[in-house]
Amino acid sequence: MRKIKFLLPILCLLILTLVLVFSGCSNKTYDIKKAEELNLGEAALQKLEYISTNYKDRQIGSDGSDAFIEYLKAELASYGYDVTEQVLTTSKAKTTKNIIAKGEQQEGRGKILLGASWDNLYKEYDTNPDGAYQTGASIAALLETAKYLKTKTLSYNLEIVFFAGAEDSFSGAQAYMDKLTASDKQNLKLYINYGYVVGGDNVYLYSRDKQVNYDSFIRQVISTNNITGIEKNPLFKNTIDAQIVANQMYQYSHIGMLSNNIIFMNEKIPSINFMSFNWSDYTYPIYTEKKGLENVSETSKDSYETLISRTSKETLVSQFNSVINTTIYSIDANQAGLMEVLNDADEVPEFLQANYTYYIFNIVIKILAVAIVLVLGAYSKSIISKNREKYAKLRQDANSINIDLSKLKNGEITEKDLEEIFKAEEAKLKGEAEPKEDDKKNNDDNISEDDVFQ
Repeated sequence: MRKIKFLLPILCLLILTLVLVFSGCSNKTYDIKKAEELNLGEAALQKLEYISTNYKDRQIGSDGSDAFIEYLKAELASYGYDVTEQVLTTSKAKTTKNIIAKGEQQEGRGKILLGASWDNLYKEYDTNPDGAYQTGASIAALLETAKYLKTKTLSYNLEIVFFAGAEDSFSGAQAYMDKLTASDKQNLKLYINYGYVVGGDNVYLYSRDKQVNYDSFIRQVISTNNITGIEKNPLFKNTIDAQIVANQMYQYSHIGMLSNNIIFMNEKIPSINFMSFNWSDYTYPIYTEKKGLENVSETSKDSYETLISRTSKETLVSQFNSVINTTIYSIDANQAGLMEVLNDADEVPEFLQANYTYYIFNIVIKILAVAIVLVLGAYSKSIISKNREKYAKLRQDANSINIDLSKLKNGEITEKDLEEIFKAEEAKLKGEAEPKEDDKKNNDDNISEDDVFQ
């Protein structure tokens, strides 16, 4: 028990360290405006169905992807955006394009960028999936968001980008970043990424592994406007010991980083990533989409039909609304407050990076695991040692009843006799008092001890 008392303070200290280092905290409150209620989720679901039906093949280099690029350009132009293409070559030597849409641009204003990946893995499987969960829903959500925002007067420059290379080390986002000058990067105040936005158990908003003010601001927008469905991120994010792109800020990864936002994180540009899955279930190595069901992303089953069969239309509409409303309420209804936060010089601090974060995280997790094992081991050993004699006596008593089966077979021992014998033995095992003398005498009259025990 002394070992347990010694280990418990260490265990508590490790947990506290983990919480402080990786969750952070913010006591700041902001003047948040309540926005006019929107319901664009239904339109987004209809857009997803249209894309999944008419543009199933969005794999880079295919005729289908070329047709989809033309669709995106026409759709964005119809909203009133100035649309351009950025040609790029992916790390797998495939030529493709980012689609960039800009609203009215004015000098001296910061820029907010909204992005999503448009390609899928259509030709990778015998049963060709349309990638509704992987990228289709993100495209639909971003198009509806862009359409609405084009009708608003904004105090910053807005840009919409549909990135290629989602399955090719985020080549599109990296190509976009490589074209930015130092001044462009400084002017880019926030990047909002639409990852797997609907179809999982929950919807999450991820920014960094340490609390930052713009994250707190957006979460207060969510609270003030009663936006439902955005779950709190888990403390333990199921990390993997890997870098997914070159020059990655962190030397570990988790699903919150596994999208275009990692490219912006590496440049210390404020970013958030919307995602839909079950981040608290560890059935699968990196993430679980829906508890109790197999993952469908990047498989032949990732289709609009699968999405509808696994998640009701009502839930999908609600999840679309969670993502779209959080975006619009933050960067439109509360744009003044958000830009003030983003212009704060301390907003993107030089917090723990790369090796420090990686090693602290892994050391704490490993020590925590060892401490838990030691505590459980010491406790179990203490219990077993304390009760060893009692367990031995119970086992001995439990095996003490030896009945002559031949007498039992011949009817010399009745059912009533057996019932009384077992009741007496049960009382012994429970530590109860011995049968009364009168009862023992009656039992002796009916059957002798020699009749039962050998």
